[in-house]
Amino acid sequence: MQQLFDEFNEKKEEIDCYYKFLRQITSQTYILKNIRKKQDNCLDVRIQKILKANTFLLLYNLIESTVKNSIQYACQQIAKENIQYEALVEGLKKQWVNVHTRQHLQSPNDLKLREGVKFIIDKTLEDFIRFDDKYKIEYQNNIDAETMRKVARDFGFKLRFADSLKGGYRIAEIKDKRNFLAHGNITFSSCGQDSTLEDLTKYKNDTYKILNKFLNSIKKYLEKKQYKAI
Repeated sequence: MQQLFDEFNEKKEEIDCYYKFLRQITSQTYILKNIRKKQDNCLDVRIQKILKANTFLLLYNLIESTVKNSIQYACQQIAKENIQYEALVEGLKKQWVNVHTRQHLQSPNDLKLREGVKFIIDKTLEDFIRFDDKYKIEYQNNIDAETMRKVARDFGFKLRFADSLKGGYRIAEIKDKRNFLAHGNITFSSCGQDSTLEDLTKYKNDTYKILNKFLNSIKKYLEKKQYKAI
C-alpha cells in the first residue's frame, strides 16, 4: 500500500512543480517585464492559456492512475487471502459474477451457454477468488468522484467526502475538460482563457483531498479485511 502512496505523492510533486512554474509566468512582474515586446507578449498570453489548460490533463492523469492502481492493488491483496466466493461481501460477489458472465455467457450458442454456466458454478464451488488477467474488475475510463463511490459500493467500504468538497464536483469538471481537450472538441487556448490561477489551485487542492480520502479508505478496508462477509 505504501507504494501507492509514494506514487501518488511523486505525481503530486510534479503537479506542484508545474503550478509553481505557471505562477511565475502569469505573475504581474513577468508580464510587465515583457510588455514592451508586443509580438512576444501576444505569444506569451496565448502560451499562458495553453499551459493553464494543461493542468486539467495533469490532474486527470493523477485521478485515473491513482484510482485504477488502487483497484488493482486491492484485487491482488484479496487474491492473496485464498478466499472463496461464499466468504465475500455481497458487492464483490456481484463483481465476480459480472466478470465471469462477461467471459462465458456472451454466446448465442445454447451448448456454449450451458458450458459457460457449468464453468461458473464449478469455479464458485471449488476455486479461490481471483480478479486478474481477463477477469479484472473493470470501470469506465472516464473516472470521477461518482466512479470512486461506485468502487466503494462494489468493494464494500465507506467513502464520504467532506462537505466542503460538494460531492467532488470539481473532479467531474476536470474529467470533462480533459475529454474535450483529448478529443479536440475545444482548443487549449479556449479551455485555459477563463481559468485564473486561483481557480486552478482549487481544482488541484480538491483533487488531492478526494484522492487522499480514497486511498486511505482502501487502506483501512484492506487492513480490516472488510472484503470478507461477517
